[in-house]
Amino acid sequence: MIPLSISELENRCYNSAQYAWINGNRYCGQLPSFMYISLTNICNYKCYMCGHKTLMRKKRGYMKFDTFKLIIDKLPYSVDRLWLMKQGETTIISELEKYLKYAKDRRPDVRLMLATNGSALSNEMCHILIDNLDYLDVGLHSIKEITYRKITTNGNFDNVLNNLRYLDKNIDNDKFTYNITYVRQSLNKEETDEDILNYFRKELNNYNNIVIKWESNFGGEIEEANLKIYNNAKQIIPRCMLPYTCFTILFDGNISYCGAEARENYFVGNILDEDFDNIWNGEKMQTFREKVVNNERDYFLQYGIQCAMCTWPWSYETQNPELLVSKENKELLKFNMNRVYSAEEYAKKGLILYLNSKYSDAFECFNIASSIRSKHYNIKDLCRKWMKEIKNYYCIRYQNIEKWEEKLNSENMSFSYLTRKIYSNTKNNFAHEG
Repeated sequence: MIPLSISELENRCYNSAQYAWINGNRYCGQLPSFMYISLTNICNYKCYMCGHKTLMRKKRGYMKFDTFKLIIDKLPYSVDRLWLMKQGETTIISELEKYLKYAKDRRPDVRLMLATNGSALSNEMCHILIDNLDYLDVGLHSIKEITYRKITTNGNFDNVLNNLRYLDKNIDNDKFTYNITYVRQSLNKEETDEDILNYFRKELNNYNNIVIKWESNFGGEIEEANLKIYNNAKQIIPRCMLPYTCFTILFDGNISYCGAEARENYFVGNILDEDFDNIWNGEKMQTFREKVVNNERDYFLQYGIQCAMCTWPWSYETQNPELLVSKENKELLKFNMNRVYSAEEYAKKGLILYLNSKYSDAFECFNIASSIRSKHYNIKDLCRKWMKEIKNYYCIRYQNIEKWEEKLNSENMSFSYLTRKIYSNTKNNFAHEG
């Protein structure tokens, strides 16, 4: 039996990130579901396809342990995924184990995640990550040494591959998983998906997935990843979900408006001065959401915000509605919802499915509930209201999809280009994300 009443579930819906995003609200009652904590903005690579090499602010450094402790101690319960990085290389931090252990001890409910270029994965570092992380993403963007050197500016391909082999061989628990991420770009365009898969399947055994993904333009700075669509589709640019679900803390405690930007030049607060709640719905963050919803390009340009040209809203990787789901609302799925007999129970189930971004199933439940005779006269009105919300979601997310595809096709691109491909660690399993 679902423990919450219909009114309690409705209140959750009104305060959810889903509702705020669908309605384009400035205020988001649901705290973030995932976060980036940038332990450093220093990187030992200057990759061809990364905005870090030219955009990163001059102030570089490492997060103090006391700052990290404060963040973890204040971390909202809503957070269930924590990326301990942004554009810097976290594995170069000498005392990284201390940070990981503190986060895991204080918040064992949070999934700790990290992305790395693999260059600093010494044997010791591999064991630290295996013992303390839940998920690792290793970026390896070529299967040829000469191409890899060009992409990374003289990175050592053999060293990284040997590090990865050691990691792969020494995974000894079911908690830890890792993916290999390969970013498509002009320098590696001759390497086919089949070549990539065959190479890594020959070299490694215990990875979870190989992810081949589109090249981000870092807000317009990576020229070959830019799209002309920005200039001729201003009114139909997809509405970004990240302002409603993601929080990004930089090494000095400043809060960036987004984890995808590289400049670190516009802050909405500082965690050393304010609490999460006050920053999340502070005036700067609310104004930022409003400008994103209205696509106010002049505002972005005025303040150096990179949203005006960002490729992320076009990607089903970064705009997956499951990102809007809070941990509290995921927990509602644990209750047995199969035994549903009345209009009230169908309505409750529909609300829970809405909170978990399972919109088609939620719509079906509301439709059934509205057709069943009920003692509660307002059940039909409730169902019609939330069915309308779901229709609004589909309109916002998909109503311009043919126009988007048409304009992308005019640039010899398509949604398939902007959608990552996931190859799982079985010989013939392949799936698109989206």
